Amino acid sequence: LGGERYLHCCLLSDILLTFGSCVPKSYEHVCRLARVIDECVNSGTIEEGSIVQIQNCLRIVFEIPTAAVVDSTPHTNSSTFASNSALTFVKKPPPPQLHGTVAAVNSTSATNESLQKAISKAIVLMKLDDREAIFLNPVTDENVPGYSDVIHEPMCVRMMEEKAAKGGYTELAEFERDVKLMFQNCITYNNGKDGQWFRSEARRQHKAFKDSTLKKAKEELKNQQRMNVIETRSAEKRKSPAASILGYSPASTVSSAVGGVDKQVVARPAVLVSQSQPYDSKDATIEPLPFIKSKKRKKDQDGLSMPAVATMILADPFFIRLLLNKLYRQLHETLPSQKKIPCGDKILPSVLQLLILAQRSSQICASRGKRYVVPDPGFVENLSLDDQGDSSFSSLRKFMPLLTKLVVDAELDRRFAHGGDLHDVATQASVMMAVAQSGSDEFWRKTSPSSNVILRAVVQGALVYILQPGNSNEIALKAQLPRFVGVLENLARNHREDFFDDRPFFLSIAHGLLRFKTRLPHATRDLVVRQWLEWLRGSHSVGKERVRTMTCPLHEIFVYLLNEWSKLGNAVMPRDKLLGLAEEAGKAAELCEPDPINAFGKAWVKNEERFPAVKLQYEKMLLGVPEDRASTWKQKMGIEGSNLDASNSTMFD
Repeated sequence: LGGERYLHCCLLSDILLTFGSCVPKSYEHVCRLARVIDECVNSGTIEEGSIVQIQNCLRIVFEIPTAAVVDSTPHTNSSTFASNSALTFVKKPPPPQLHGTVAAVNSTSATNESLQKAISKAIVLMKLDDREAIFLNPVTDENVPGYSDVIHEPMCVRMMEEKAAKGGYTELAEFERDVKLMFQNCITYNNGKDGQWFRSEARRQHKAFKDSTLKKAKEELKNQQRMNVIETRSAEKRKSPAASILGYSPASTVSSAVGGVDKQVVARPAVLVSQSQPYDSKDATIEPLPFIKSKKRKKDQDGLSMPAVATMILADPFFIRLLLNKLYRQLHETLPSQKKIPCGDKILPSVLQLLILAQRSSQICASRGKRYVVPDPGFVENLSLDDQGDSSFSSLRKFMPLLTKLVVDAELDRRFAHGGDLHDVATQASVMMAVAQSGSDEFWRKTSPSSNVILRAVVQGALVYILQPGNSNEIALKAQLPRFVGVLENLARNHREDFFDDRPFFLSIAHGLLRFKTRLPHATRDLVVRQWLEWLRGSHSVGKERVRTMTCPLHEIFVYLLNEWSKLGNAVMPRDKLLGLAEEAGKAAELCEPDPINAFGKAWVKNEERFPAVKLQYEKMLLGVPEDRASTWKQKMGIEGSNLDASNSTMFD
């Protein structure tokens, strides 16, 4: 979705965060948007309350009618506010004690939010320190028979993460107690000589938690509390004395009393500038933005376009990563457990709207914010402003059930595999396996050009997620990989060059496969190799000309993966097989060259374009094999006599 090409969006956010107090008042809401997104990036997650704040900021920036904003604000009777605005103004103000109570409640919620962010940051650091994912998931009697007889109060990182998300911690000391309990359980259960490694690992991680992670969590909590105090004081300064007591700006109701009921309903959201409640309230329910057609700015209007600035902030690649992760987790964890289809979920369309707006930020900026579209939250096919006239958002919504099915099928593959809780059932009822393995390739071919970019990013993220520790096993991968590869083949059919150049994705896949080390079966390894070679041959490319794969990251990462497998020993990648596959890779890439005759040797000698990165991996491979075998391989590839230089072999270190 842009990646490093959108790093200037991070710079824009940093400028707004640094100099937000010095910019004109028209920047107030985009500065608030930048702060919310920065909080999400720092915590590494997007909570539902943050989505509400982002949506309310966008409602003001995109000039959605005030009535829509009022409807989305909690504890507000929109019908009374719209039809009896004059009466609302002359009502007797609430007693001062009520304001104090509300302030106390807001202070408590702000404290809980600060504590949750500090704990979330600590959990992220703990996951990074637990490289083998020992303490990530709960230990049950199914996995470790008799565990509950020894440990009566189990604890793991996932349990603490869920408890923090539900607000189960009231102080940091409670979280510290659970962490200590988790490590103590490991030491208690793993007694004796066989458990020596687990005990030492528990003590190491507990020491790292006390020496580093806990200190950072306390520092984060202090910073959050300090920011809450500053924001509260700033909000109080912006409010008039009457607004502090009444909870709304009298000026807005005066104008409505003079202009009548209709004016109140269609009033511009500028009246909300002095009220922090519409976008500060985290207790509001998520409500997707309504469809908005293009709006043209006045020719004599000075300053930048706030919609253009807002979409640039949304296009921050770090925030995009969190949106994709939120989308996938909603499909993987929430919807299957609730047994409902994605159409009835409001988080999915809300996240998709943000992704679409971020994807179209370049178009909105190119028009200087004069032309933009907020996609419809439903299945109504509203035409966008681009020349293709496709309805990318509607297409995305229609494909959410297919994405859910893909995720559920992957989970079933894990449970059907040997060692899974449904393995015996799957063995006895082969029909269930057939149902789970069935694909829907014909449906994936019907995506619109602009929507399959986001779909491909979600599917790629889902595949990388499966390869993380604890999310799958080496047996289930044999069924899961073909399923995801088939979907990616269809989504990338018109964008093969962009797909093959996606270096972070292929490097993530390689690292995920390497985590299995020697446990990866040869059948799964061969499956990966065959598919990678198919890609290198440029198979399934659209059009008469194949996409060149000689110099692309696809080629580089494949040889890197072969080299790393060979380091694990002959049980994973024997030297003869390593050289044979490297030869196949070079020959496969030659098929995509305009002049395939000895194309590999020519690229090796010329060393131009992006081939040095590919060449470096081949040089590292040749340095690890006997000289006579290396010479034979070079003769076959037409590079005999070329000098090897692996001085820059620290690319992946």
